[in-house]
Amino acid sequence: MLWFDTPELIPKNESEELKELIHSLQPNCIVNSRIGNGFGDYNVLEQSINNKINLQPWESCVTISKGWGYNKYDSSWKSPDLLVRQLIETVSAGGNYLLNVSPTGEGEILTQARERLAAIGKWMNINGDAIYNTKPWKTASEDITPENTKDTLVKANTHATKNTMADVMNDNTSKKIFPEVRFTAKNDTVFVFAADIKENKIALHTFGKNNFKTIHEIKLLGSSKVVNWTQNEDALIIDTSKPLTKDIHISVFRIL
Repeated sequence: MLWFDTPELIPKNESEELKELIHSLQPNCIVNSRIGNGFGDYNVLEQSINNKINLQPWESCVTISKGWGYNKYDSSWKSPDLLVRQLIETVSAGGNYLLNVSPTGEGEILTQARERLAAIGKWMNINGDAIYNTKPWKTASEDITPENTKDTLVKANTHATKNTMADVMNDNTSKKIFPEVRFTAKNDTVFVFAADIKENKIALHTFGKNNFKTIHEIKLLGSSKVVNWTQNEDALIIDTSKPLTKDIHISVFRIL
């Protein structure tokens, strides 16, 4: 793969010539949209996340802190919880999540980055099956926000915010943490990501018998505990479980 940061403003014939050169050297190489003029194999969103399903190849490239390059004054580190939420939001909508980590001039990965990557890795060791080799389900998410709080949370219901900086140097994605349910699918399995759920139960109307097949089994990834649930005509009610990782408050259920 070649990931161009430029030269997307070159003429069409130069984009085509560049793509032909790449494929003459490596026929299987893919390139991002910044080769320009529609010759890229996938689209790139910078410092923003598309939370609506798009089945065309795309990725969100996002920084782990404020900027792309190392800055000793940068203290705007995203929490592991937020980073995994952004990953889930991207994958549930059909995209790839490209996380930028900046080494120092000596090539060192800072402790803040290492700690966050380790926390993500621990969560992925338990829940990676719901991320890798999955595809978007019929819907990316279900709104579980109570009616009486929707007005105050309406601006928080997306991590994508308009970036007003012309060069898109700094991170402008939302840092809001709110209760959320998102979905991915693999073969006959649907995965439910229950993020920061405060209640003991969640009702998912997407999985009511009026909208979904009869459910035979629900498991919590990484746990042998029995999951208590009921499915009626209108909704699936799941007894939520405490997340299995301390830093990331996201449980994943496998529905068959």
